[in-house]
Amino acid sequence: MPSAVTGFPYLNANTLMSSNYALFDTRLAARRFVSPSMLRITLAGESLRGVGATGLDQRVKVLPGHDAVVCDRLLASEEGWYQAWLAEPDESRPWMRTYTFSGIRPDRGEVDIDVAMEHGHPHGPGAEFALRAELGSRTLLVGPVAGTEGHETAGVAWLPDYAVLAHVLIVADETALPAARAILADLPPAVRGTAIIEVPERGDVADLPRPTGVDLVWCPRDEGGDALRHLPFPVDASESIELSDDVLWAEAEPGGWLGWVAGESHWVARIRKGAKAAGVPRHNMSFMGYWRRGVGAP
Repeated sequence: MPSAVTGFPYLNANTLMSSNYALFDTRLAARRFVSPSMLRITLAGESLRGVGATGLDQRVKVLPGHDAVVCDRLLASEEGWYQAWLAEPDESRPWMRTYTFSGIRPDRGEVDIDVAMEHGHPHGPGAEFALRAELGSRTLLVGPVAGTEGHETAGVAWLPDYAVLAHVLIVADETALPAARAILADLPPAVRGTAIIEVPERGDVADLPRPTGVDLVWCPRDEGGDALRHLPFPVDASESIELSDDVLWAEAEPGGWLGWVAGESHWVARIRKGAKAAGVPRHNMSFMGYWRRGVGAP
């Protein structure tokens, strides 16, 4: 999840408080633009030697840029960091932003996170931290704990049965690009299908590792690119969509044909409505609203 998002996608309180997830004490070690719209940051810390390395679309949370007193209080809470976070006054409670790892190096105590920069829109706390925080700045990360039971699947929506998976449809905007990249790289060689990626500009386009039978379609918006026009079913881009939790988040069941759609919530909801109208079985597709335009910036 998604690369830069608001308070959703859903990593619910039960997951956050479970033994599969913990609070890691990290510092901003590096930053570099990997494309015009994507800033890669590296977080480092000794505690990250114990982070789970599942990758894929596993969701993690960053609590960007708060003072040491708050960080220490959350880390030391006997009731657990999540309860301590809830108990913090509004003025001192850290923001949370949800991402997926783009690189995981437990042996070095490092992880990479790609943060989408919203062109022409105000940056939210996650993007501001990624773009402007001094190197060495402290931040907290909520992530999976290696070795705990179930850590490989906690916070993961992409859970196929590779023994039967034959065909995929992957659809993502720039905020879901890190997850889509990891999913494509993990696919078995014999899988066929299509990946459709919509990004802000041509400079964001890159070749992605994937099976030879999976076509990759890039849709740069600065050239009029529109992922909705490349879907195997019609979608009405102008239709008003009423958003609700059941529309914004639904996960597929393992099978021979799987679709995975993640990105801006109205965009995802329109794709979901188009798939339903076309008779695509609900259990074949995951739909995940990673962020919502006009509600919160990354």
